[in-house]
Amino acid sequence: MEIAIRNPSDPKIKRSINLLNSYNRNEPIYNQAINDSFAHIRSEVSDNGYVKASSEYLWYEPHWFRDSSFISMAISDFAKYAKASSKEIVQSRELAHKINIFNLKAIERRLDSIKAALEKRYEDPDFYKLKNHMAARVDKDLNLFKKSYGNGAGVDDTIEDFNTWLRQYDTIPLILMALDEEESTFGWDAEEKEFIRKYSRIITYYLGKIYPTPSSNAWEIETDYIHAYDIAAIYKAKEILKGFSEKGLFNMPKDEIEKSFNIMYQNGGIIGALRDHVSNGILYRRRKPYQPPDISAGVDSEEIFIFSRFGITDAELGDNVVKNTLDKIRGDLFNGNVLPIRNLQDDYFLGGRWLITGLEYAMICCDRGDYLSSERIINYVIRKHMREMPEQELVNVAHPESENGKRDLMRNNGVPIKKLNWSYAALMSAIVKFESDFARNAFDQNRMLLR
Repeated sequence: MEIAIRNPSDPKIKRSINLLNSYNRNEPIYNQAINDSFAHIRSEVSDNGYVKASSEYLWYEPHWFRDSSFISMAISDFAKYAKASSKEIVQSRELAHKINIFNLKAIERRLDSIKAALEKRYEDPDFYKLKNHMAARVDKDLNLFKKSYGNGAGVDDTIEDFNTWLRQYDTIPLILMALDEEESTFGWDAEEKEFIRKYSRIITYYLGKIYPTPSSNAWEIETDYIHAYDIAAIYKAKEILKGFSEKGLFNMPKDEIEKSFNIMYQNGGIIGALRDHVSNGILYRRRKPYQPPDISAGVDSEEIFIFSRFGITDAELGDNVVKNTLDKIRGDLFNGNVLPIRNLQDDYFLGGRWLITGLEYAMICCDRGDYLSSERIINYVIRKHMREMPEQELVNVAHPESENGKRDLMRNNGVPIKKLNWSYAALMSAIVKFESDFARNAFDQNRMLLR
């Protein structure tokens, strides 16, 4: 159809034309990238749903629940991709199901630990030990990972004094998010329905107890802080559990679920706990128990997930907190670059820039109608990193002087982790988000402007 341009000199019209032309030009590139990413992930998922963080790095051999949950969600996203074939949709369902069943079995394996946490008082130092919680990763047999790689090198997550960092409160919420995504995309089988029926009540009580207490953050560090990221993840789990209850999948009324997340925190329940991280209109990343937010620590790119995935808005936090926080992330952590560092103090691999959080930000850009920024991030990752899809890149690193960062480079032959499976998943989700939002909304809006 021929389009008559009302006023071709109008800046808004020019942007519309450029965006439409850009979309048409990049569509084949996106199609190739998402198909290559799906093929790679499909080759990485074992028959029982076990998936390494990366096959290119010995220390990433364990199965992380966080990585695998985001991979499962990306697989469900791929099934919604306009150009996915019927065969690929069937493959998507099988892959997401395998991963989710593996993760549900892991929760079931740790039920005694979850019950132990419910029975202990906060004052008991034993409450904070990993043995009373979900671990962040396991081996292919659902046990804590332990393996020697020779020459004295190896991994042993069974050492109690060492493994506190594996106590991460986003583990169960992300598994539930992936399960919910599978249900909405494909439906469940009897095994998944039975799990929700049997264990959702105890999961509710467990999550309702732990959110006001310290744990590791998304980066498996800062174990004695309370993190906004973890609280927001648990909030999302609460909403998912309420949805399961509303559908009659387990016997616990929604108001009882809500009450379970308010008992342990008197200042407004779980949202009150999250608001305690807000100061001067910004959601800061961490705080000590009974203390105000640690403003000196600033924000963290993990917080992007709070707004992109966990459903937290200004309605929960206060006027303009989301915008203010994202603006600070953009200024402090992107700092004019396409991808962000983790936080201003981070020196992992010299403080490199992370693909997963950059691509997650591209999804937020779509929600904000900023398709040009979303496109810029996606295009940059495809053109620069598609061959290896690393964990992060070393461009304008935050801490080039860092001894820790130099050590990380030395033990991995001078380069960041390559072929991170979560990076492939993040690219898949970002492309699907961009194409579906742009094609459904921006494309039609731009046509209206040009008409």
